[in-house]
Amino acid sequence: MNIFRTIPSVLVILLILTGCGEQETNRRYIDQQRYDIEQQEQELASLKKELEKLKNEVIETKIEKGLEKYILTLDIRQSRFSLDIEQHIKDKVNAIQIQLPVDKEYYDRLEIGDVIDDSFRMGSFILTCSYGNWKITVADKEIK
Repeated sequence: MNIFRTIPSVLVILLILTGCGEQETNRRYIDQQRYDIEQQEQELASLKKELEKLKNEVIETKIEKGLEKYILTLDIRQSRFSLDIEQHIKDKVNAIQIQLPVDKEYYDRLEIGDVIDDSFRMGSFILTCSYGNWKITVADKEIK
């Protein structure tokens, strides 16, 4: 009779010990995965640095050979003096960006965020009594 009482106790102890082993195995697996992710992130950072270095070398080579192009990305949008929220949404949605090649002197003179034109739209004011303007700003600069 004592043997029947000890068998369930032994089974419970075996189940507990088996569960602990699985937890330890899972913990080691998770730690290995974290280590692998960390290693891959470090490798990715290294590759990004190398890519940036290569891009700079290409640009320097183009400049040395006189093959570079100076590109400005311009943000063009309309702005109105109005209390109509629909007009403001329309102006925001209709904003466009275009890229233009420019000469080096003009490229060097401008910075990102500079306003190139912020002129009043006289024709719209006269014909439709709409008070607004065009706003053209430098959104990005790059050398290709």
